[in-house]
Formats: sequence, C-alpha cells, structure tokens
Amino acid sequence: MTSNRIAYTGFVAFVSVLLTLVVVNMVQNSPESQSADDSVESNDDGERIYRLAEVAEHDDASSCWKVIGGVVYDLTEYLPNHPAEEETFTRWCGKEATSAWQDKGNGRPHSPRAARRLESYRIGIIEEGESASVESESASASADRDAV
Repeated sequence: MTSNRIAYTGFVAFVSVLLTLVVVNMVQNSPESQSADDSVESNDDGERIYRLAEVAEHDDASSCWKVIGGVVYDLTEYLPNHPAEEETFTRWCGKEATSAWQDKGNGRPHSPRAARRLESYRIGIIEEGESASVESESASASADRDAV
C-alpha cells in the first residue's frame, strides 16, 4: 500500500510540473504578453535598427547616444571617464557625431584604443538612408562653423 501511494504521489507531481510548463509556455507566446521590444526592427545579425528621432531623444549627460559611422552608441556610462570637458562630449549627444569622432578638434582622429573601447558601447545601427542625410547636414553645419 505504501509503495502505491509513493508512486501515485510521484505521478501527480510529474503531471503538475508538466502542466505548469505547458501553461507558462502558452502565456509567454500569447499575443497579450508580447512586449513593445518585439516590434523593434533588427537586421539579419539581430542588431537593433534605430531611427534618428530615437537617437535624438538621448541628447544630454543623463542619456547620451551618438551615431558614429552609421552605428549607434550609448555613451552615457563612459561620459565621466572621457578626458575632455563634459560640454565638449555632450554637445554631440543625440546626434550624428562622425565628424567629431574623426577630428577631435586638433585635426587628429581618435586612437585605435578609443575605437576598441567605443565598440563596447555599441547598441545598434542607424536605419539605412538616414545616416547619409545626417552626415550631409553635419558637414554643412561644420562648414558653417568653419566659416564663422
């Protein structure tokens, strides 16, 4: 009698675990449980694709994203470690900053070490077609600045 009870209890526990797994799987795959991130666009490599308007929302020291060479970087955590003054760094937050990356203001680009460090802050890429328009705007703004 005791071994029958043990077998029955084991069977009930097994069925309970199995049903729990089935229910959890159903809940996770239900349309109501899909998060906003599921609608996020990504490329073939699974990398997130951002629009410039999204990047522009991160335009200060509390949340600083930059687009450099068509890649989006979240540099918020790096800001306190950057050797230049905060204003120099934050003026490019929320913007296409390739020209600033390529010329630190003294005619020299950032170092290979800086480029390696930059990659650790990569969060995605900019939507195709948007980067080119921003780079031309950035170049004209740079030309305007040089003319002054």
